[in-house]
Amino acid sequence: MTRLFVYRIKTDVGTAPHISDGYLTLTICKSEIRKEAKDGDYVLALVARTSNAMKTLKKTLPKKDIPFLAAYLFRVGDVVPMDKYDEWCTKYAPKKLCTNDYFEGNAQYNKNLKWRPGPHSKLFRDNNISGCNSLVSTHFAAWTSTSPHRLTEEEIIGLGMIEDDIVKRGIGHKIVHLANTDMVEKLIASKKGSPNNNSKSAKNKTLKKNNKPNGSGKPAGKEGYTLF
Repeated sequence: MTRLFVYRIKTDVGTAPHISDGYLTLTICKSEIRKEAKDGDYVLALVARTSNAMKTLKKTLPKKDIPFLAAYLFRVGDVVPMDKYDEWCTKYAPKKLCTNDYFEGNAQYNKNLKWRPGPHSKLFRDNNISGCNSLVSTHFAAWTSTSPHRLTEEEIIGLGMIEDDIVKRGIGHKIVHLANTDMVEKLIASKKGSPNNNSKSAKNKTLKKNNKPNGSGKPAGKEGYTLF
């Protein structure tokens, strides 16, 4: 049975997931999902109540809508081992490569899994590579955390959940076994295509401000796993 991995995204600055060259990839953060998800599974990222975008969203959205905001939904295609991701990016998606001059990709680890400057400091290395894989998708909906889609009750039921499932707090992710893929495909079709990570809205504001990679800093919690 097809699985839907559901989690809440706390920090959305265009790197996890990362979109460029027509590919959405999840390569840093979400290590447990990256380790387990397979070709044909789906991943849904809901906006966390503590998201960097929530302060603005709360000004324009009713309080009752806050738990039901979808930022990303994608079908997993290729599952690329972390030590092969550099090679994959070089061939298919070079904008994902982190270099001395470009820090906004998500390919921070070379074929030997050695860290290089990018969105995550060295302190995140062990958790990131514990995910083993990068999830690749060309079939996705990217609303983003700044302009999320409010899931309707019909859509929630179609995704195999009830509203209480989503409102419920917790740490980590939830796996839903889908009876069919009608609703996930309908949602993806409604937002086929995506913003480019080079756009203003998807820039990593911290990197842009400092014009340098993240080379230090303490990881906060479980790297984006929050409130589910």
